[in-house]
Amino acid sequence: MSPPELLAVQVAKSTMLVSEKAASRGLYSVGGTRTGWAGQLFVACIDLLAVATALGLGWLFGFAVGVSTEALTIPLLAAATFLFCSFVSGQTYSTVRRHPVAEFRHTCLSILAAIGIALLTSALTPAGSWSSLLLLALTLSTLYVVIPAIRYIARHLGAHCSWWGRRAIVVGGGERGVRLFQMLIRKKHLGIRPIGLIENLEQLSLGADPATYLGPSSQLERLAAEQQVSLGVLVVEDGDSPHLDLVHEGNLLTDWILVTSPADWPSLWVEPRELGGMPSLVMRNHLLFPAARRLKRALDLVFSIGIGLILLPLYIAIAICVRCASPGPVFYSQERIGMNGHRFRAWKFRSMHANADDVLQDHLAKDATLRAEWERDHKLKNDPRVTWIGRILRKTSLDELPQLWNVLRGEMSLVGPRPIVAAEVLKYGDHYELYEKVPPGITGLWQISGRNNTTYEERVGYDAFYVRNWSPWFDLYILACTVKVVLRGEGAY
Repeated sequence: MSPPELLAVQVAKSTMLVSEKAASRGLYSVGGTRTGWAGQLFVACIDLLAVATALGLGWLFGFAVGVSTEALTIPLLAAATFLFCSFVSGQTYSTVRRHPVAEFRHTCLSILAAIGIALLTSALTPAGSWSSLLLLALTLSTLYVVIPAIRYIARHLGAHCSWWGRRAIVVGGGERGVRLFQMLIRKKHLGIRPIGLIENLEQLSLGADPATYLGPSSQLERLAAEQQVSLGVLVVEDGDSPHLDLVHEGNLLTDWILVTSPADWPSLWVEPRELGGMPSLVMRNHLLFPAARRLKRALDLVFSIGIGLILLPLYIAIAICVRCASPGPVFYSQERIGMNGHRFRAWKFRSMHANADDVLQDHLAKDATLRAEWERDHKLKNDPRVTWIGRILRKTSLDELPQLWNVLRGEMSLVGPRPIVAAEVLKYGDHYELYEKVPPGITGLWQISGRNNTTYEERVGYDAFYVRNWSPWFDLYILACTVKVVLRGEGAY
């Protein structure tokens, strides 16, 4: 038999077993509800609790220091009411979430507008004063940290609960549909809980797990009724799909997610439109906006100068530790490739012994496993060259603090692709042109997406995605996530 025929037999046998055992072992009981209402309500209640706590503490503090409660109560209630109206209208609690960066932007702008409303309301209140205005601004500003943090915690806690998310059926897409299904199973915090795959046998990917195969498209309505599913995820390959008609048929799937854009399209800032009666997409390339680039440079200068001044005592302490750990210079530099192929020297605190290259070559010559790891990732998880203080610096990413000097010089940015060496250019392949479009960064999408726990191909993909979807809001989002990653030491070695 040919491989497709073998797979068909395997799937047929597996499907029979599934039908016999579904009720007893709960194959389709993957969690979630028909509409996802439980998860939506949970996140909304967490938001309400966070806002109420922050505003309540602000009100109590104002009462303690003698600020008029009248000047605080009405403005805080007005701000809270506006915030929730904005979150609801912005689909924050929708079962199909917006991208985290888009949600982050909407949340920040909503909080900014709520601060404006509170200040205006307080100014119009007879009891309003400068002290009440200052307290309102400070109280509401805490929401910039509280709301994103509490939502992150709520969604990852909810992902472990059986009621979290909305049940869905993945339809079509071949190998791409299988990958999407597997990704949704892993990332339960996204809120889409797939019960299985619908695909015609001749188009079913060889990588599909027979246990997740539900049958051909003719079985869709029956499965949707049995499993109480109202959401379908339709994966379209090459702009077409044999299942497109399912969207228009009168089945029980009331909502559809169409996964259509190729991987090399910018997807973060895509907006649906209508043009002459035909559906269309508007894609925005922020790299071509000079004002956005100037804003990025301004943020780099402000943040790097501010961080550098605040952390100056830490710089001195680290320098002393580096000198005490092993003889040699405090700083280490290596040639990297920057924007437009420009070569520059990226600076770090020295985390290795002074004769690190000799130590590396000696270990690589003796250990084939280490040599393979080095050739694959240009990194070693248990690097023999690293000193005791170097391991601490790498775990906390403090070794990269001197790169603020590169940022001030314009050679790097706070956020950008991972700075690469010349030997890595070939590994980037066609993506190298994208890499050259922006300055490399101290942090970036790779650093907040698993860092050294990812494959090299995934790193290149993260860099390409960042460049295609770049915007100042993306940078701010990555900076906010970097704080969490550094504190937890995720993927660092």
